[in-house]
Amino acid sequence: MLLEGHTDERPVERQPFPGIEMQREPRLSSSQETTFGAQPHSLQRAVPKEDRHTEAEMTDPERATPVSAPQKADPIGCALDVLITLRLSPEGLRRNELQERVEASPEVLDKTLERMIDQDALRFEKSSQRYQLSFSALQSILDMLRTRNLALIAQPELGQLRDLSGETAVIAVDDGKQSLNMGHALSNHPVRMGDRLGSTYPYHCSSTGKVFAAYFPQDRLRTFLNEPLPARTPHTIQNRSELEQELAETRRRGYAITNEELVEGRRAIAAPIFDTSGAVVGAIALSGPSFRVTPTRVPALIEAVKAAARRITERLTRPDLTPANPPRLTCLSPTPVREVSSPKWSKERRSFIWLDREANTIWTASEGQAPAVLRSFDTPLNTLVHTSGEQIVALTENKLINLSTGKTSLLDTFVQAAVAGTANDIWAIADRHGEKVLVNITLDGQSSDHAVLPRGIGCMAYCAVTGSIYLGIPEQGVIQSYNLITRHLKQICQFSKASGRPCALAIDSKWNLWVAFADGWGMAKMNLNGQILARFNLPIPQPNGIHFGGPDLKTLMVTSTRDGLSDEVLENAPLSGQAFCIHFND
Repeated sequence: MLLEGHTDERPVERQPFPGIEMQREPRLSSSQETTFGAQPHSLQRAVPKEDRHTEAEMTDPERATPVSAPQKADPIGCALDVLITLRLSPEGLRRNELQERVEASPEVLDKTLERMIDQDALRFEKSSQRYQLSFSALQSILDMLRTRNLALIAQPELGQLRDLSGETAVIAVDDGKQSLNMGHALSNHPVRMGDRLGSTYPYHCSSTGKVFAAYFPQDRLRTFLNEPLPARTPHTIQNRSELEQELAETRRRGYAITNEELVEGRRAIAAPIFDTSGAVVGAIALSGPSFRVTPTRVPALIEAVKAAARRITERLTRPDLTPANPPRLTCLSPTPVREVSSPKWSKERRSFIWLDREANTIWTASEGQAPAVLRSFDTPLNTLVHTSGEQIVALTENKLINLSTGKTSLLDTFVQAAVAGTANDIWAIADRHGEKVLVNITLDGQSSDHAVLPRGIGCMAYCAVTGSIYLGIPEQGVIQSYNLITRHLKQICQFSKASGRPCALAIDSKWNLWVAFADGWGMAKMNLNGQILARFNLPIPQPNGIHFGGPDLKTLMVTSTRDGLSDEVLENAPLSGQAFCIHFND
């Protein structure tokens, strides 16, 4: 038995008792009943009024009144009717079924079907004697859906929402006139909705319709509120002022609800889905009979629907993370060496600085000028620091050498990595009795312990805005942040080993965190909360330092190693062991 109605709370199929099945057409398993494919109104061909069946007639054959199709000789209109009809019947239709639904004479229909098969728009299954959309036509529909992204992204969420609640989940779009069902996951209860793809729901009395109306621009909202609001049930809102308040409340709380407003005995909840501009591009809804979707159960279902909408929105607005090639590269090094490291930018000198660890030499260069040696040393250097006071400091195993003042100070600890602080000081990772300790070092070599950190830290960066040190643990693929004020350490991101090992960190002028990967041939840009914003390819496998500089601070300097790389890799990565710049436009 089918209950009558037309809604996102669709008519339900009712079996007499659970466990007693009536003879019926084979149905999909619950895991298969997540269906997509309905198109927006602008892509649908209007069906003449005299050919339209009521919802009850479409779902209940006993109530249907036979309607003969007008006999037209329009092959184009016939082809469109065939496409629309078969799109809503993925299992295909026989010749007599098509004749009943398509407004064309038998001769025109036969010629149209033959032509569409020749053009690979249709295929004919001899075993079932059914016409179906060809794989080419189906691919065109899938391409359109991929362009929109919404249906494909929503698919797992619909199934999850259905499985979580046991009720039917629907994804809908605004077709310009009503809310349109473009995908659903049907409930597996013996009493369930009999929803179909392509069903449309009025704005004023359906949950998804209310969502769209709540976000109408003011001009469209005024026009809509001046239109008739036909009653579908005694509970339908017909007072314009009341509906306007209901839509304002929908927008404020972030969801819409219908309580038997379209079909008696049906309750539905919907939440909006947004695109990157903040516009509503869809709505996800949960619907079921009011005896299951009870008032006491509604709050929990609201949270589930809103969470699903948030996840779909996040995926829709997530940036394209396909690695992009660097816009423009400039090599700074005179020749490749075993290893260059510690890239820095000197605002005072208006040039980049880096360390040649093989020759213990500090180099300087700017774009368009030949590189020059700034200073050479007899002892190995571990790293360079360019302080906030524009002083260049070199750190050895036990010395701090201030190149700006010429002063050398002894250190009481071995420094592994170091970054400049905001007070002309240095934050460094030091070894203390087998532990990794964050220490603060003044320019006269005095150090003070700040915190014990996890072992395995390989790189670091400092952000003055958050007052945090960002730490990379290469072997775990982990990025952590340590706040110097609250002394709180937290993990913000973990990369797959397939990305490589995070080996260098940098902060850009817009306070984004950049990570370069060893053995990953790439780097990632993320916000300070760990959300990846973009990925970029690198022309080298072993970067060891990155730093933003240049007059506009949009140029990323990269240093690297060539030690241990095979001849084949070096042939394909000639910038290995050199310092080079990547020029970004924004």
